[in-house]
Amino acid sequence: MLGALPQVCSADQPQGFTCAGATTFYNASVIWGLIGPRRMFGAGAPFAWTNWFWLIGFVLPLITWLIARRYPKSIARYVFWPAIFGVSGMIPPATTFQLFCWLTIGLFFAVYIQRRYFGWWARYIFVLSGALDIGTALCLTLFALGIGLSASSFPAWWGNTGYAETLDQTFKTNTLSLADGETYGPTSWS
Repeated sequence: MLGALPQVCSADQPQGFTCAGATTFYNASVIWGLIGPRRMFGAGAPFAWTNWFWLIGFVLPLITWLIARRYPKSIARYVFWPAIFGVSGMIPPATTFQLFCWLTIGLFFAVYIQRRYFGWWARYIFVLSGALDIGTALCLTLFALGIGLSASSFPAWWGNTGYAETLDQTFKTNTLSLADGETYGPTSWS
């Protein structure tokens, strides 16, 4: 798509394609290839503080495990830190509203339905999960074909216009104006 679509990384792109993935890949290439990880994440580097998350990622599951052993009936036995940290990595393309919907449906079926109707839950939860995934993909395909290929537009409401007001969509995150002689980051990368 990057080579075939006209104006693919601009605000005037007719189909609304943006370059979030390409921008991320470009930034990662610059960080890991051009600048180098030691200059970004090493001692005294601008993002050295992020190395504390290695320790946090190691300690939080241990604390949760100790709490779950001490209080076996507590909610701590349901906390799964790798999933929580993994979901936080999905936040840039997914909004908090979407994550709240997923969490609400997941908790409803994992807590209420499982406890109240265990027989039904045990028999149909995987079928329901697959049906929800297929239903989402089918609706997206139908909307894309029905609205994207027609001259009509979908009615505007708060649920489908909020994405257009983000910094990524308004192209304000990719612009950095520097004065003459000014640089971004440290003055020297030693």
